[in-house]
Amino acid sequence: MENKRPSGSIWLDEFFGCEVPKAFITLMNRIEVLVDGDRARFFRFVDEVFGIARLSGFEQRHPGTPAEFFPFGATGVDGVSYGFVIHAPELKSGDPPLGQYSPMDSGGIYLLGTNATEAFENLASTQFSFEIEFEDDEIAARIKALSNQIGLRCEMEFANRRYTPEGNGREIVPNIPGGWSFSPTSDGIGVLAPESMFERPTELPTNWAKARCESNWLSTADRHFERQKFATALVIYRELMWSGWSDREQYPILAQRMIALYQAMDRPALAAVLQRMLRA
Repeated sequence: MENKRPSGSIWLDEFFGCEVPKAFITLMNRIEVLVDGDRARFFRFVDEVFGIARLSGFEQRHPGTPAEFFPFGATGVDGVSYGFVIHAPELKSGDPPLGQYSPMDSGGIYLLGTNATEAFENLASTQFSFEIEFEDDEIAARIKALSNQIGLRCEMEFANRRYTPEGNGREIVPNIPGGWSFSPTSDGIGVLAPESMFERPTELPTNWAKARCESNWLSTADRHFERQKFATALVIYRELMWSGWSDREQYPILAQRMIALYQAMDRPALAAVLQRMLRA
């Protein structure tokens, strides 16, 4: 019974479009109990402690949002959203990394936490540090107390845990099973797949915005797809999508290619995301 998923799992999976991490559901259930099921108090809690102005799913997606990023909340500022990063749904990892996406930036999605618990500790600690900085000790103490009541640690040093010493967002690197490989991409997601799905060696551009105008990389990706080097094809499709998602002619072409590729890789949940994006 220890591994049984908490109540609310099924409808949350349907709402967010992915298998929602057990730790996330448990956390939301704890908040619900703490506020006696009061909906208004629940959302005030999430806003005050985590800085999440609203919990949202698919509607938070932008055309350039990678399929592997499943939004669950938004700050209400500059389109910034938080989401689960599920590189390979077939692995059913149970506790994937969480990321932050700001469509106003070009740096892609970066790490919010290596798992749900760490991510929400980071968010609470960030809110806590803000209040300390602005010398509102009363609110800071309240955020810390509320965090502790739902089983989260809230510490000043956790506020910068998701950033490098230079202040940049940390890259998201998934757990890599034996016989698998991971290739980073410019959108911050990367491609996780069996090593046999990668073409080795493969030289790829470092400047995709320039490369997509100078060579027919779409045809190159198609050839990798035909040879069942699905991971290398996905790397290229993803780079083309990230560097040119605003191209209204190219977007549906790339989306259809990626839908077919996700289906070939046995990742129907990711294909479904892009199918829904095309209908939106």
